[in-house]
Amino acid sequence: MSVVLKMTHNNETIHFYSDQLGVIGHTTYRLDIWSELNKVTWRVNEEKFRKKEKTYIYTGSTQLGHRNDLHQVVMRLWYGDEDFNIAYQDKYIIEHHNNDAFDCRIENMSFASKDLNLAKAHTFDKTQPQLVMQVAVNFYKNFASKQYQTTVFFTDNYILMINGKPINIERLYLVYHNNFKLVYTDANRIVDELLENKKIDFRLLSPENVYYEEALFYMRNDGKEISGFNWITDESGQTVLVLGNDSKGKMFIQSIPPKKDLYE
Repeated sequence: MSVVLKMTHNNETIHFYSDQLGVIGHTTYRLDIWSELNKVTWRVNEEKFRKKEKTYIYTGSTQLGHRNDLHQVVMRLWYGDEDFNIAYQDKYIIEHHNNDAFDCRIENMSFASKDLNLAKAHTFDKTQPQLVMQVAVNFYKNFASKQYQTTVFFTDNYILMINGKPINIERLYLVYHNNFKLVYTDANRIVDELLENKKIDFRLLSPENVYYEEALFYMRNDGKEISGFNWITDESGQTVLVLGNDSKGKMFIQSIPPKKDLYE
């Protein structure tokens, strides 16, 4: 049985939802995309959704083309009929970077070979969730520049050697040219190394640019140990979440967005 979904949007995101099931999925907002998607009715298989089985948001209409899953329609609208048809003629499929079939943001999808899709399913898609309590590793594609960016956020204490210097790191950004296989391979290697050795060998990676931010450490004025979760305002007026040592393993961040100013 399928459920009809409603649509709403803000300046960045189009949301698909039902009153019974809540928010189901989303894609990147653009006025022309919004107008096209609004021409048809969107649905989801309720039984599979409730069982958390693999399924997609889809339309039963052919008004937007002969492929009717949301991710297919979105990619065709962004890339155009010619590039879309060539990709499918070459036996490529649409890969959701974060393995979430309902996350149809344009930055979360790439055309990829079926072999690469299967390889990712048996490696990165399984190992990345094992690491997320300590480190969140994700990657995105910028539609305008066609560049990729891998983002790495550390919620546990990690010291990495970067340019021969030991860095107590909080976040890491790696920028790549338009090569999904290379991005996936490097992201998979990062996850494997962090899981096995708690380090990253940058000599084995091939980004065109690397940017990092060091972790900040705060001390109480009275010298007592910081515990739990603490929201503070720092000297620059920014609101900062400070974690005590006893909070390790009790919170994690699933992902951080790319730094847009690193794209060309």
